[in-house]
Amino acid sequence: RHGALQCRGHRGSPEPAVNVVAPLPLAAADLTVVREGALVLDRVSFGVDPGCLMGVLGPNGAGKSTLFQALAGLVPIQAGSVCIHGQSLPRMRGRLAYVSQQQAVNWRVPVSVRDAVLQGRIRTHRWWRRPRAADRAAVEAALRQVGLWDRRRDPMRALSVGQRQRAFLARSLAQGADVFLFDESLSGVDVRSKEALMSTFWHLRDQGQTILIASHVMEEVEYCDECLCLDKCVKACGRTQDILTQRVLHDLFGPYGAQSAPARRTD
Repeated sequence: RHGALQCRGHRGSPEPAVNVVAPLPLAAADLTVVREGALVLDRVSFGVDPGCLMGVLGPNGAGKSTLFQALAGLVPIQAGSVCIHGQSLPRMRGRLAYVSQQQAVNWRVPVSVRDAVLQGRIRTHRWWRRPRAADRAAVEAALRQVGLWDRRRDPMRALSVGQRQRAFLARSLAQGADVFLFDESLSGVDVRSKEALMSTFWHLRDQGQTILIASHVMEEVEYCDECLCLDKCVKACGRTQDILTQRVLHDLFGPYGAQSAPARRTD
């Protein structure tokens, strides 16, 4: 799961080159979260390779949203650690983008799609400064990548649910992130928008980016490269085609979930 880099010893050292482990884009170790006295996440550990689309599958109340919030540094953790490219989150915050299930947006404010995506550039300059050419170029590139450049002047409230999710993805791209967390972003989205989102996710994956998608629906993660099955603790983690078994799905969803297991996997 870890790529190897060649690293030579200190200058003047006669020691030969040695293999060192390249840090993963995202890794969690023994992540534990308690909220209002209840254990929500119990020693969750996993890592994600570059160029990987990972589904996070679990029932409602399994801790998926809390996991993403903990990875993004939005909720305190009682134990464990989160690393982004081998560094602690505060040092690498701009490399990770989190799109929550319900974005805190006042839809009564007539913000254009382009201005909403431009918010992703605030971290690169003072908020009161006019956008620079590099900011405008990043926004255009992001909107073109998600297929919304033609809607750039439209108000955000005029977009469908799926188009809004694509706009939030564009904001994350403009931010310069390469690790993306999407919390139930496919829920309530029409089939056409869902296909457009998945196509964009696959394109980002092929560019070497790391994407995590949380869902309570097996069909929404079935085409991910890897899957993390979560119900407060990790039930299984690995290649999706290997771990979506009747046993694992029974642990997550009960007898109904076991009946939904792909026919090729019954153990």
